[in-house]
Amino acid sequence: MSVFDRILPKTLEWEGGSKFTEDPADPGGATRYGISLRFLRGLGQAGDIDHDGDVDAGDIRALTEDQASEFYRREFWDKCLCDELPDQVAMAVFDTAVNLGVPRAVKMLQSEANAVLLNNPLVVDGRMGKNTVDGVLDAVNLEGSDKLTLGYLNRRLRFYFALAKAPARAKYLRGWTRRVAALKEVIKGAPA
Repeated sequence: MSVFDRILPKTLEWEGGSKFTEDPADPGGATRYGISLRFLRGLGQAGDIDHDGDVDAGDIRALTEDQASEFYRREFWDKCLCDELPDQVAMAVFDTAVNLGVPRAVKMLQSEANAVLLNNPLVVDGRMGKNTVDGVLDAVNLEGSDKLTLGYLNRRLRFYFALAKAPARAKYLRGWTRRVAALKEVIKGAPA
C-alpha cells in the first residue's frame, strides 16, 4: 500500500468524511470529504462535478469519495512532491497542505528544515521544488525523519494557537490540536 493510500483515509476522516456540511463560519462554504465549495470554484470548470454549467453546493453534494481522492492526490500530494519525501514527512506535509493550503505547508517545511540547515538555508517561499526536497533530505540526514516531523507538527500547532487568538476561530482549536495528535500517532507507525 502506498504512503498516500495509508494517510488518505485518516485525512478524509479528519476532514469530516462523506458528511455534507455548510458552516456559516467556514469561509470555504459547503464541504464534503474536506473538499470545499471555495476549492472547487478555484478549479474553474473542473469543479463542475454535476456538469450543470456552474460550480455550487450541488457539486459538493454530488462529489464522490473517488473524485475527492483524485483531487487530494493531484492538488495536495503531488504539488507537495510527497513521493520524494520520507514517509513520515510526506504524511505530515500532505495533511498540513489539506488543512492549511499548499503554500503554508511548504513554508512551514522550509522553515523547519532551515532550523537544521544552518549553512545552506532554503528560501521560505512556499514553492515545492528540487531545492526544497534536497534541503529536507539533508535535514533528515542530519537529525532524522522522526525529529524533523515532530518539529514540523509542533510548528503547525503553534500556528493554530496563533489563529485561535481570534475569537471567531477559537472554537476550532480543540479539533485542530486533536487532529495533530492523531496524525502523530499515525505517523509513529510509518517508516522513518
